Amino acid sequence: MAATETLLEVIDKDGDLILAVGIDEDPDEMTDREGRAPQELVAMEEDLWGEPGPSYGRTGHPNGDEISISDYDESDLTGQPRLQDLRSQEEELGRETSSSSRHYVRLLVSSTFLTHASPVFKVMLDGRFAEGQLTLSKQNPPTIALPEDDPDTVALLCKILHLIGDIYQRVTGKQLIKLAVISDKYNCSRSLVPWFRGQLHQFTIPATGIFDQVALDRREMSLEQVILISYLIDDNEMFAKSTETYYREKSREQIQISLKLVVDGWIQSDLVATIQNWQDYFLDRAAQIGGDVLESVVKQMNMADHEGSSYDKSSSSFALCPGHAQRLGALSAVLTLRGLWPNSNRCNKSVSGMMREWEDVGAINFHDDRTPMPVRGGTWGPCMCADRLNINTELELRIIRLEFDLRGGICLPCFKRKGRVETPAECPNMITHKLWPHCVLNAENGLGKNGSG
Repeated sequence: MAATETLLEVIDKDGDLILAVGIDEDPDEMTDREGRAPQELVAMEEDLWGEPGPSYGRTGHPNGDEISISDYDESDLTGQPRLQDLRSQEEELGRETSSSSRHYVRLLVSSTFLTHASPVFKVMLDGRFAEGQLTLSKQNPPTIALPEDDPDTVALLCKILHLIGDIYQRVTGKQLIKLAVISDKYNCSRSLVPWFRGQLHQFTIPATGIFDQVALDRREMSLEQVILISYLIDDNEMFAKSTETYYREKSREQIQISLKLVVDGWIQSDLVATIQNWQDYFLDRAAQIGGDVLESVVKQMNMADHEGSSYDKSSSSFALCPGHAQRLGALSAVLTLRGLWPNSNRCNKSVSGMMREWEDVGAINFHDDRTPMPVRGGTWGPCMCADRLNINTELELRIIRLEFDLRGGICLPCFKRKGRVETPAECPNMITHKLWPHCVLNAENGLGKNGSG
């Protein structure tokens, strides 16, 4: 389709600038009259799905020469029918494109919206670059070419910046990542954070804030994509919740394979190692619950004389209360059967899976009341143990504590500053912790410490 025949998509009916995004399908009609692409931008690597990624270096005139508005008259600059005729087509305002793979689109936008939201566009249009020499006009708006960008993604970006469209419109994970990449390229992520949160909060569980993987699957999204998106848009809350969900729900093997596949080349490589380290830390904590409970229970017990006389613990005549012995045996058997001892193999276990197993163990009634035992004369009487064992109480307290410590996830500013953390270490006292006190990197001698103070 020729450039002059390409239908204009009106984002702002009072717009004073046209963005020509992508490559026109008709090479014979391609000229350099549509200006230059963004300059001096950060180079990106290969696209996430194996397609050539955008090269954000300086591009423009085929000969590499600077171009000026004076080189062309107004009709050459627009390369399109008179805008007054196109503006009468009200149905074009905010029009959703049926095609999901357009190669080229021309967008009528407001330079004011773009420059306020994007420092990159502000620099481009301030006069120091070729684009800045263009005369912005509502009657005959000039055109800036963005040949390396995805048309549908830039159209969605412009609609969001112009407050057009539904924040809850159906968007796939791949589309969200493309939008996050383009917003990072033009440094306008901060303006898009509320929109992204509106999209991502739909998939969180209200009671906990962690992500519902079933809901994500229904929208063709993955938890790995949420982590990447929140990283690219620099959203600490979403990054913390998505990483929390990840080290809760995924096994070590899944983290090594699935997460690395998605974030490799986009996020610093330490992310996979950091999540694995903290998952190992929590798995160790969960596996230690059984040993801690047994140790606590043993400390509660007293050895009692069968005859109920002297209280010399060094005497061989002292023995464990039969009821307590049965309960300790039952707890040990349950831990062995479920593989919950500290030295059990946890390669294919997730933190949430282990927590669910502990909740099941905690629901077992271990009959903590003291049990009658044989006394002098062959009769039965109360044992002389000082207290009840409180196995269920000890389990419940430790499960609650670990569940509390699990909350939070990885703080994005901490991660960007510190990178990989091998062991719990105190995080820098950053203002973000006043809003996010449970950062797992903000721990010292255990997790759950508030780092805002």
